Amino acid sequence: MRDVWEAISDKTRREILAMLKKGKLSAGEIAERFRLTKATVSHHLSVLRGAGLVKTEKHAQMVVYSLDFTAFRSFLLAVNELFSDKDFQGSTDAQAEGSPSTLSGEESAFSAASLSENGGQSADATRI
Repeated sequence: MRDVWEAISDKTRREILAMLKKGKLSAGEIAERFRLTKATVSHHLSVLRGAGLVKTEKHAQMVVYSLDFTAFRSFLLAVNELFSDKDFQGSTDAQAEGSPSTLSGEESAFSAASLSENGGQSADATRI
């Protein structure tokens, strides 16, 4: 679960996930959309892959990335279990920073609802 927290904590990685929601992209196509070195983008992709949020396919010398919801779904289920405890005494301030009601559309793009539509299976953007 720590890997997923780390992966989605970074804005660039969330942007990459949002891009992949629209469809498969090569590493080069992803890198072109950022003002970062290819090595930096490669690091971000490595973190996402290590967390199980993206999967790769090799096409000749090109690596193509797509979303893989398996790890993210497990992460959401664990978070849901934590906060569904009837004895949980979390903040009552609905406008607390980072609360679900204050997240932008991009930040909430990977909701539990979209995961449950896929039955927790790996999904590329064409099925989302």
